[in-house]
Amino acid sequence: MSDKSVIGLNLLCNFDGLMCSGFAEPLLHRWVGFLESLDAVPLIVPAVPDAADVMCQLDRLDAFLYMGWRDLAPESDAHGPEAVEHNPETLLMRTIAERRMPFFGFGRGIQLLNVALGGSLRPVLLDTRPCHRHLDPHNPRHSLMTTSGSFLDRVYTDPELLVQGHHEVAVDEVAVGFAITARGPGGVIEAIESESEDWLAIGVQFYPDPHIAGLDERLLAAFLNESRARTFAPKCGAVASPC
Repeated sequence: MSDKSVIGLNLLCNFDGLMCSGFAEPLLHRWVGFLESLDAVPLIVPAVPDAADVMCQLDRLDAFLYMGWRDLAPESDAHGPEAVEHNPETLLMRTIAERRMPFFGFGRGIQLLNVALGGSLRPVLLDTRPCHRHLDPHNPRHSLMTTSGSFLDRVYTDPELLVQGHHEVAVDEVAVGFAITARGPGGVIEAIESESEDWLAIGVQFYPDPHIAGLDERLLAAFLNESRARTFAPKCGAVASPC
């Protein structure tokens, strides 16, 4: 049996209409190739509405990478049980959290991580702060300041970086149990990390694209290495999933 880590990748779709964008396929191919280059096995995981099916999916995984280019609505509210019932993404995220499965989300991924666990979002498109370069679609690279001692700080070592990203929504109130670990121009939250010793969970607002910069490749390689080194709840839990 292979001892390679199996890493879940979300299916890049417009979940409102269940239609996949033409942008998604080449992006997914790049990430599949990147994971294979790091001796990991990628497994594409669509968000499904049935909790038992979600458990069966996660039984096969060691960690999860959540990609995303399309922002969540800033008024997204995933606090109540109805939101879980009608939002497969939220159900997937909360099940990952319950299992303490290593998770790394970027773009939409940080937004989902925060909202699904009780945080909130805010729009930045109409942000009046002139230094906030998320507003400029022609200049998506912007500066980033990391928090000392955070995962990003340990990987990058330089507290001030240039990253790639363009979003119209950002984290507002941070979910309980998470810390802000990077900010962009104007104080926009660019990264959050779980404060729990038993859960490696990171969300970033920017795009860590392994084909853009070596630093981004280093970031994701470090996440995979740390997720391999950590232990978390057994994949099937105390009671076997009905797979």
